[in-house]
Amino acid sequence: MKFLFIAPRYHTNQTCIIKNLKKNNHKVFFNSIYKGKIEDYSLLKPFFLKQNLLSKLIEIIFKPKNKHILFFPKFSDCFKKYKKLKPDVAFIRLYGRINTYILAIILKILKTKIIFYEQAPNDLSHLKKKKIKFFFKLSELFIQRFLFKSKWMTPLKKNQFFFKDSFYLPFIVNIKKNQRSIKNFKILIIGKFQKRKSIYLALKSLHLLSRKYKFNVSIIGEVSNYEQREYYKKCKNFIARNNLRNRINIIINLNHKKIFDYYKRHHLFLLPSSNEPASISLLEAIGYSMPVICSDTCGTRTYVKNKFGKIFRTNQLSSLTKAIKFYLENKKKYKFFSKNAYFFAKKNLSEENYNKHLKKNVF
Repeated sequence: MKFLFIAPRYHTNQTCIIKNLKKNNHKVFFNSIYKGKIEDYSLLKPFFLKQNLLSKLIEIIFKPKNKHILFFPKFSDCFKKYKKLKPDVAFIRLYGRINTYILAIILKILKTKIIFYEQAPNDLSHLKKKKIKFFFKLSELFIQRFLFKSKWMTPLKKNQFFFKDSFYLPFIVNIKKNQRSIKNFKILIIGKFQKRKSIYLALKSLHLLSRKYKFNVSIIGEVSNYEQREYYKKCKNFIARNNLRNRINIIINLNHKKIFDYYKRHHLFLLPSSNEPASISLLEAIGYSMPVICSDTCGTRTYVKNKFGKIFRTNQLSSLTKAIKFYLENKKKYKFFSKNAYFFAKKNLSEENYNKHLKKNVF
């Protein structure tokens, strides 16, 4: 089959999925709006459509905060490109409604099977306290379902879905059974240096714990714009001010392929982010048999189980500190946590599990 993925950028959480589809002799194409800093094109190079002049004008007038949220391509260019590719199935990531529905209309004309993709629970539980957003989302779902005859897919685990033909399609990660020595306990954090990633909060928690416990920390993060540079400086200053240079090491703009070496050498993965839609690094850590910690507003917390993970209250220093402390005080049980993470990944984050759900809901 021919699969077309449409998303703002070629995110690292798609890498193993693309690899799996190609391994099973499917043709895969990826249409992006912009390039990310650390994207890996070794498996597939995305294509980019030229921006419509009207789209450029709208961006100049409204100056949106979200990158390329008002982007949409030239209709004729898009139609020619998609007609040439002739995809059987298109996964459309919901980002920028003008762009989303222009592309959906073209794919509808070309009789491509459309699946709208959003990193949010299919049962709409994230919106039930926000009545206006819930109403508009519900209206959009009806438009998607009846106008485009589409399905709705999410990679977030939930037991129930709003529509019967909505479905869960899991992420895929590398799965490795690791036997780590816990002599030198190491904590790993991965995330962009920006406020929402809450790295500074993690530093405050780790500083408190460093007075009593022995451990080392590696922080891998992206620094590519002004906001990130300023946040990075703030974190570096905190480390220097509190004499933590020998305990905490920061690595910036690391190639994604090299990150896997850090999973192998570390014991605990910490994702302090707030409102994180669907972190792949959290799942990659589980795949490398690591116990994990994330906030209660992280989308992929639905993959985290008590037998190998902890979920803390978003932006709550005491809650985060308690979660980290648990693993520092239970090193003797580390093999138990690691083993459970490994077996969970084998069952839920494998190519076999992805293919099972793909066959059931897409073919």
